Amino acid sequence: MLRSLCLNNKILIAFMCLYLFVFSPTNIKADIHNGSDSISKILSQSSGSSKLDLLIKSADECNNTNADLSFEYANTAIGIAKKLNLPKKQLSAEVIIGKTYFIKGDYTNAINQLEKTLSLAHSINDSTHLIDIYQVYSLIYTKLGDFKKALEFSQNAFNLIDKLNQQSKLADIVRETGNIYFSFGEAPVALDFYQKSLTISKENNNQIGVSKALNNIGRIYGELGALSKALDYLNRSLEIKRKYDNKLGVANTLLNIGTIYFRQENYSTAIQYFLQANSYYSKVPFTEGVSNSFHFAGRCYLNLKNYEQAEAFFAKARVLANNAKIKTLLVEISLRESELYAEINNYERAYESLYKYKELRDSVFSNERRNLLLELDAKYNLQAKEKQILLLSKEQELKETQKKKLSFWNAFLIIAALFLTFFIYFIHNRMRFRAKINQKLLEEINQRKVIEEELQGHQEHLEAIVEARTLALKIAKEKAEESDMLKTAFLANMSHEIRTPMNAIVGLANLLVDSESIDTDKKDFVHLIHSNSEILMSLINDIIDISIIESGQLKINKTPVFISEVLEELLFFFNQEKHKINKSHISITLDYELSLTFHSILTDKKRLRQVMSNLLSNALKFTNQGSIVFGFKLTNSQTVTFFVKDTGKGILPENQTSIFERFSKYNRGNDSVLLPGTGLGLAICKELVQLLAGNIWFDSQPNLGSSFYFTLPNIYYDSVISESQHSNESNLELNLSNKTIIVAEDVTSNFMLIKAYLNRTNANLLWAKDGTEVISMLENHVVNLILLDIQMPVMDGMKTIEVIRAAGNKIPIIIQTAFALSDEIEKCFSAGCDDYLTKPIKKDDLINKISLVLSNQENNSANLLTSPLFFH
Repeated sequence: MLRSLCLNNKILIAFMCLYLFVFSPTNIKADIHNGSDSISKILSQSSGSSKLDLLIKSADECNNTNADLSFEYANTAIGIAKKLNLPKKQLSAEVIIGKTYFIKGDYTNAINQLEKTLSLAHSINDSTHLIDIYQVYSLIYTKLGDFKKALEFSQNAFNLIDKLNQQSKLADIVRETGNIYFSFGEAPVALDFYQKSLTISKENNNQIGVSKALNNIGRIYGELGALSKALDYLNRSLEIKRKYDNKLGVANTLLNIGTIYFRQENYSTAIQYFLQANSYYSKVPFTEGVSNSFHFAGRCYLNLKNYEQAEAFFAKARVLANNAKIKTLLVEISLRESELYAEINNYERAYESLYKYKELRDSVFSNERRNLLLELDAKYNLQAKEKQILLLSKEQELKETQKKKLSFWNAFLIIAALFLTFFIYFIHNRMRFRAKINQKLLEEINQRKVIEEELQGHQEHLEAIVEARTLALKIAKEKAEESDMLKTAFLANMSHEIRTPMNAIVGLANLLVDSESIDTDKKDFVHLIHSNSEILMSLINDIIDISIIESGQLKINKTPVFISEVLEELLFFFNQEKHKINKSHISITLDYELSLTFHSILTDKKRLRQVMSNLLSNALKFTNQGSIVFGFKLTNSQTVTFFVKDTGKGILPENQTSIFERFSKYNRGNDSVLLPGTGLGLAICKELVQLLAGNIWFDSQPNLGSSFYFTLPNIYYDSVISESQHSNESNLELNLSNKTIIVAEDVTSNFMLIKAYLNRTNANLLWAKDGTEVISMLENHVVNLILLDIQMPVMDGMKTIEVIRAAGNKIPIIIQTAFALSDEIEKCFSAGCDDYLTKPIKKDDLINKISLVLSNQENNSANLLTSPLFFH
């Protein structure tokens, strides 16, 4: 069948032989000087049979990477084996030399070497090495296109493997048999052999064999057009080869993957794989692979119409192929260059490349015929010379007498000529030897220079890394020290800021009870105590706010907010506040368009007021002359921009980058007075604005003033203005003559404060010191309202609410709490309270809350229980 196929498909067979020759692995010539050094090291480190084993092992390992070095190792091993009379070791080295000739493409010497090796193996009856010899024979005849002989040797190897039960080599011979069929164009048959090789390798857990079989199967599917399957197998092969660091195998598989993408016309991806393969080939190094990968990359760029890149890659491939004398690859490169120059209309160079292609093609494909003619010519000349010798021998007898008359001088001249020729030859060889030595020395010097440059580069890189890390550590250290200094300064500042109002409060309180103080002074003392209490409360609120923000417990409560209402309240407050701090001359104005008077957005009213209040407070604090303008405007349909502008001192440029950082507090160099504050106000503003989905920034010039801006989403809320939304007047004349209120408070001073606040309302107050007393009073009195403290002994406020609500009593409950966290307040509402007051309690807030709750009670009196808690 094979013979008939050969006769009918001569063109196909010629093409396949060309393909095999182009893609057959070759090794780049190694440095002989380095090889000698390596042998010397091996010889110096071992002796006897161990030295021999090391040489054979080194020769075998170098076989696929450095053929010349492998050849030298093997020859050295043969010499030692002969001296030690170890024929089996000699046979191992002889087989390696045969493989080396094959890898170098010297098939004639390879066959001669294998014939000698085969004779030695038969003489010592070594069947194991016969398997290796038959395998190499099979590979050689596959390359030569003599598939009949290749199959015969492959079959001999099969028989020996079966006879000797050498299962470890079975997968390799099966795969190589598949290579024979693949080279001959029998892809389906080859696929069957590759799959059998894969199965055997898996059974023997031979991962290298598995990777080679997967690679070959992938090539088959690529030839058959099943490109997705081909990629799957090739990627699996690549993964295993990378795991075992098989650089040449990785390069071959990457090249095969690139050809798949090339077939798919995915040229960009193909280029990536060809360049990866090129990198691995360069590391081996493997000149043919480097040249071939450049050639394929050039073809991709040619198809992508990137002619400049295509020309560059073809040039690189051509230089390497020329240096390695790879004529089959030069044939393909010349053809592609002619296509390139034709496409860019450079017909002169296209013609040159095409002419070179034809010349190389004729040279490559006529070599076999030329070799055959040379062989026939040699045989013919030999026969002619034999006949001539016979004729000359008869003629010589006739002229024998004449030869005796040759003069002595002729003989002398011949001897002199021979001597002179020998002398010239000796001098010439000596000069060549010195030139080689000098060349090797130059190469070694250059190599050492390259290594020194690499070491210098690594050293500089390491120094740069150390310098960068040192700088990073220095910056981190400085930041840590700065943070520590800020915290220390903050604590010192807090001590000052807390003690200052506390000193005034405690001192003035003592003066109030002093009998020598006059009434007019006592009124001033009360005013000052109130003012310092507000300062201390603001300080505590700032600290609590930043703590809540840092812990992530601050919750935003978004409700419809009329912006103008909030700003009008702040305008009224700060116009009063400026008189208290002796800045009545400062003008504070509110600026917004009249069309926005009833504009509302969905946001947290409390936090909006807090941000604006902090900014206005800072503006008033740092402005001694001029005015303050604040307001809002619609930037666009999605954004509302708020602003606070002043004509104060401004902020120095060196302080502007950290103005929003916590504990930041700056004084101008010429200021003699340290202004009060925690250094947390702007940090809180920034955090709150971000929580409200906005952004904050500022402009400032020293001595000209500052302008602070922040934005909020313009989430429009169409609502009707209710009386409750605009009713800010305190109901200080509330009459509670017919109302009974339980004040649950375990601290006497707190009860006395509430009693004083409600003294003019004529309410009937019942004092309960814990939750159990509250329950008892509900059983014995008709109660309209409970003012309930959370933190109490025996039964706390939360438990008291649960007991009351569990009994079905819906009496209004207002909690009093020192907890500022929203989670605590939510727990109280979940338990069943109606409203809450945060300590310290202000009189206006208390009366307004009571009025609102009792008003709701009257409106829903039909649903409220005014009878005792428990029913008998």
